[in-house]
Amino acid sequence: MTIRAQPSPRNASIWLAIVLSLGVLTFLPAMRSPLMFDDYLHVAMIEGTYPAKRSPFDLYNFVSDSDRNVLRERGVIPWWSSPQLTIRFFRPLSSVLMWADHKAFSNSAALLHLHSLAWWALGVVAVRRLLGRVLSVRATLLAVTVFALGQWHATPLAWVANREALVSLALGAFAFDAYVQWRGNRSVTVAILSTMLFALALLSGEYALSFGGYVVAWELTRSREALPRRLLGLAPFVATSVTYLVIRSRLDYGTRGTSFYSDPLHAPLVFLQTMPSRMLTLFVDGWFSVDAHTWPETQSRWAFLGAIGGLVFVFPVAWRVISSLDDSVRRDAIALLAGSVLALLPVLAVSPTPRLLGVNSIGMSAIVALVVDHAWFRSEAKVADLTGLVATGLAFVHFIYGPTSAWLTCEQLRKTSSAFAIEAARLGKTVDDFAKADLVVIRGLGGMFFGPFSLDRKATPVAHWAILAQTGHVLVLRKDPRTIEVILPTGRTLYPTGDANLFRSDAEPMKPNDTLTAQGIRATVVKIGDGGAPSDVLFAFDRNLDDRALRFLSERFDGFRDVTLPEPGFGMPLEPWSAGP
Repeated sequence: MTIRAQPSPRNASIWLAIVLSLGVLTFLPAMRSPLMFDDYLHVAMIEGTYPAKRSPFDLYNFVSDSDRNVLRERGVIPWWSSPQLTIRFFRPLSSVLMWADHKAFSNSAALLHLHSLAWWALGVVAVRRLLGRVLSVRATLLAVTVFALGQWHATPLAWVANREALVSLALGAFAFDAYVQWRGNRSVTVAILSTMLFALALLSGEYALSFGGYVVAWELTRSREALPRRLLGLAPFVATSVTYLVIRSRLDYGTRGTSFYSDPLHAPLVFLQTMPSRMLTLFVDGWFSVDAHTWPETQSRWAFLGAIGGLVFVFPVAWRVISSLDDSVRRDAIALLAGSVLALLPVLAVSPTPRLLGVNSIGMSAIVALVVDHAWFRSEAKVADLTGLVATGLAFVHFIYGPTSAWLTCEQLRKTSSAFAIEAARLGKTVDDFAKADLVVIRGLGGMFFGPFSLDRKATPVAHWAILAQTGHVLVLRKDPRTIEVILPTGRTLYPTGDANLFRSDAEPMKPNDTLTAQGIRATVVKIGDGGAPSDVLFAFDRNLDDRALRFLSERFDGFRDVTLPEPGFGMPLEPWSAGP
């Protein structure tokens, strides 16, 4: 079997520099994005204007038992939130880095993004070093290209609060690289280094738990070693991860009362129920560089089935290529493939999106590179055979379509976050006194939950911010001077269900006549729609709706707009359209 010449070390270094440069261009729109989503909450926490006090090490503590009611009264979470809602992540290292950034850079989004980009580059270098131990130079460079330019990095780079994915990925990759080195030379010093790096990665974010998939797969493929020796090989990761999970549990971190997250420690049955669909979605996202979770409902089923069918061709070809490798390389390639699958297990606790695939993409990129290397650079391979066709398809997906999708994702995030920031600032300028402002969002989109902290540069929240519905088109009926009824079209609900339901688990459906009170508003469910969520709700206020202090809003695709309620006995539609003033 003849193989074309491998790149020289000098050419390999040049290619790595080219990949890093291509990455900067690919993710450039992310560098130009303003703050978005949880970034506004972090600014408020750091500025001391968040309704609940947070330390520099605890910025990823969004909702806890001690402050849930306060957050509901201030409008940070809506009236329909689960009484058990908890969203707390144990990420002290990423948290303190975020705190230091905001203090040093005065909330400059550009500088915050540059810091995130530095972690991305560090992760690329770490993966280059790791894969260079087990693959040829050419296969390593191909794999690093796939890893570096994949769309799994788009959201963490555009969304500063999601930087923990990059920090834990970079530190975890260096930790696993040290682990692989230690398993080869049994150096105690390297073992200690691996343990420390795994600890830092876990303190950066729970994403680092995914590296356990590679560690387990690595030990399972060391079949010629004695079982005690392989069990000892698990020590650097197991010791740190068990310690991390124990501390996390003792400090009561985790999630409850939400369908967006299904914490396996707090809701194991829900986690198991959602596991198959989330696993398949992430497989499709990774191997075909798409975001299957966002496909239109009318197309998603057929497109998803088509993508699954594509995997039927990819995996047999990948296995045939792996089987043709030399013993040591084959063993490591199997470990990387199996590890990439096992690496998905921890992130199945979250609604599936490409941003969860950073750790998984390490092994997946290696397999894609091996297939392309085998088909394109080995003299006996034919582009027209099945291996060649699969290799060409994977090359198109990961060298052309993937980076293009990553750029488009970054650009879309930049546009939407910029539009929201502009409109929020515009609304903020119309508020005369934040300490006395009384704003009610009748219907809105996802951005409304960050509204109280996005109206002012210093994250000064308005005194009263209430959210009645997170949905599209609604009909508002004025029942009497103090009561309105919000009615949804058939098949629609007042708030999302399923994975999009951040504030209430589908396991806690509401029922007709359920009544919840918050912020001086009593919400009574009239009718239940799909998924156990209300489709018709009465809102009784503790004062007349014509009170001049009350200001009603509707969030549309083009920002927040003032709403004038109809007279008692009349109704009006509200839609998320962008047309009109």
